[in-house]
Amino acid sequence: MSSNFVKSKEKESEITKGIAIRITSDLYDKIKQHDIPRNDLITEALTKYFNNGFETNDEDIPIEIYEEIYSTLHNTEISPLKKQLTHAQQTIKMLDTQNTELKKDKQFLMDHCDNLIETFQKQKKQTFWKRKRK
Repeated sequence: MSSNFVKSKEKESEITKGIAIRITSDLYDKIKQHDIPRNDLITEALTKYFNNGFETNDEDIPIEIYEEIYSTLHNTEISPLKKQLTHAQQTIKMLDTQNTELKKDKQFLMDHCDNLIETFQKQKKQTFWKRKRK
């Protein structure tokens, strides 16, 4: 068995093992097109594959795991965000109502000030004519 292990030329301490695999002719042609030696190309591809995680189909993951993940995300992320959104919407409605009321109050005060100015000007004209006659 130990005859299958070969020490790597690059790293003296690294021991490699050879494997025989069958691949499609398309993949084989693609491997031939690269300048990288086959061993290095396949080793690099396998390293990337295992470091990035396995790609699995939806069928490989049981529904229970999906439900657990969904419930966890829903309870930790979605529910608090919905509450924040509802609170923000209520705050916006309240501020909009206050803004409308303040606009009405401002208009009332402006109208009242205009009326006072008109009344004052009328009184001023009347007092001016009364004084002049005396």
